[in-house]
Amino acid sequence: MLEICLLGQFNVSLDGRPVDIPTRPARLLLASLLLHRDAPQPRETLADLLWPDSSAANGRANLRHALWQLRAAIDPPGHDRPAYVLHTPQAIAFNRAGAYRLDVEVLEQERPLWTTAGLMAAAEVYAGELLPGFHESWVVLAREQLTVVLDRRMGRLLARLMDEERWDDTLVWAERWIGFSALSEPAYRAQMRAFAALGDAGRVVAAYRRCRELLAVELGIEPSPETRQLLEHLTAHAGRRPPFSENRNSDRRT
Repeated sequence: MLEICLLGQFNVSLDGRPVDIPTRPARLLLASLLLHRDAPQPRETLADLLWPDSSAANGRANLRHALWQLRAAIDPPGHDRPAYVLHTPQAIAFNRAGAYRLDVEVLEQERPLWTTAGLMAAAEVYAGELLPGFHESWVVLAREQLTVVLDRRMGRLLARLMDEERWDDTLVWAERWIGFSALSEPAYRAQMRAFAALGDAGRVVAAYRRCRELLAVELGIEPSPETRQLLEHLTAHAGRRPPFSENRNSDRRT
C-alpha cells in the first residue's frame, strides 16, 4: 500500500518502507495529482502550474523529468501491482484503483451520518497545514480550502462531544483545534461550555480572556456577540448545567 501524508509534513511510504522522492518538482507533481485525484491532469496544465516562469518547451521537458523521477520512486520496475501514476502523451493521473491512503482524502471525506468515532478519525489526520514549506500560490489556495474543511470537521466533532456530555474530550479536541487555528472562536466557546459543565467558573473566564487577547493582538477585534453572550450566560448561571452544544441537531449518531 502507498501511504501519503501531506498534512503537517510531506511523507510517502510504500508497503511500510519510506519512499524517497528526490526533488521538489517531483514532490509537487505528486501533490498536484493527489489534490486533483478525481480526474487526469493535462500535461500543459501541470507544466504551467509547476513551472509558471518557463517556456512551454522547457515546462514540458521539466515535467517529463519530474514524472520519470516520481515513477521511479513509487512505481519501481519489477513491481507486480498496478501503477500508481498513469500517463498518456496528453495527461497524467493518480490511479485511485491502487491500494493507497491519503490523509487529505480522509479529512475531506463526507458521510450522510457520522459516528463520533468516525468524526474523531477524520479530524485526527490533520497534523498541520498542507505541504509546510511550500509557498506556491496553488498550494496556498489548497491550504486555505483545507483549513475550511478542518473547521467544519472540528465544529461537528465538538458539537457531538458536547451533545454526549463528554466534557474532558471536548477540552482535548478544542485545544487541538486552537493549536492549529488559534482564532477559531467556536473552539473557545466549546472550552467555556466544558469548563462550566465541570463546575470551573474561573476557567470559563480564562478561556474567554484567552480568546479576546488573541483576537485583539492578531486582528484588532473583540470576540463575536455570540461569544460574549455565552460568557454572560455561563457566569450568570455558574453551577448550573449549560446548553450542551451550539447545534444539538447536527450530525446525530446512528
